[in-house]
Amino acid sequence: FPSHDRNGETSMLAGIVGWGLLELPRIWGRPVKILSTAHELALATEVFEELRETFELWEESGLCKVTWAYGRHKVKMVDGSTYVVKAATGKKHGGTYDIILADELWAITEAAYFGALKPSQIAVPSPIAILTSTAGDESSKVFLRLREQALAQIDRGEPSSLFMAEWSLPPEADPDNPKFWGFANP
Repeated sequence: FPSHDRNGETSMLAGIVGWGLLELPRIWGRPVKILSTAHELALATEVFEELRETFELWEESGLCKVTWAYGRHKVKMVDGSTYVVKAATGKKHGGTYDIILADELWAITEAAYFGALKPSQIAVPSPIAILTSTAGDESSKVFLRLREQALAQIDRGEPSSLFMAEWSLPPEADPDNPKFWGFANP
């Protein structure tokens, strides 16, 4: 998939959507429901737009039906698997998703994540939530809570279903020194 984003999140998430729609139903033996979200609808649609040419080819080949309307983006595969795009708000209750792809976690509210997104996976066997983000700030409650939870698991050396990968400058690094600039980009 071609990439238009700086750090690769959109390309990675697009690859997961493609895999989730084409391969995962065969592995699990059932249709898969995927949600792509972010704190703003425009940002949430970036993954969908990254896959535009792919979706057009799939639709022409009879593999899926695509709804292109802004705010109602949807792909429905012939096996019943679906991919939808919605903004992450605390008001978006309902729906059940096998995979949630949430971009820019730093700006997603606690009401949206813990009150709407996370509960939408309670009834799903083996749910997958992939949360990507650039750095947050003190107001990034979900981001900070999950990061602290992951670090505590690492410190305890206990296995967990929560996986964290972080690319950051070491705390003592001078951010103006070019030798450290590559640390923040995987």
